[in-house]
Amino acid sequence: SSAGRRSSTRRRALAPEEALASLAARGNAEAVTVTLSLVEDEARRAILSYQALKVAAKHGQANVCQALTTDRAEGGAAWAAEVAAVLLVAAQYGHADTVSVLA
Repeated sequence: SSAGRRSSTRRRALAPEEALASLAARGNAEAVTVTLSLVEDEARRAILSYQALKVAAKHGQANVCQALTTDRAEGGAAWAAEVAAVLLVAAQYGHADTVSVLA
């Protein structure tokens, strides 16, 4: 059918995780925080925030890490543990500026 052929040629839309990862990897802190603010489910937003933080740390995007850790500063012990894990990722990749933001 022609409808099937048409749909297969369309660009695939990015899932929220992929879109956030791409924005975080490129250092677009404002777009990351705005996108996260649109996620209504708080638990889902926390998961996406952590994933974006991990990608930003891996890519040395200290500005994104700063924005995300400031945004969730009151996250409690669980968030502190996630930030500590992400700090290790940044250190593994040799991103000193990102490590200092997360420390």
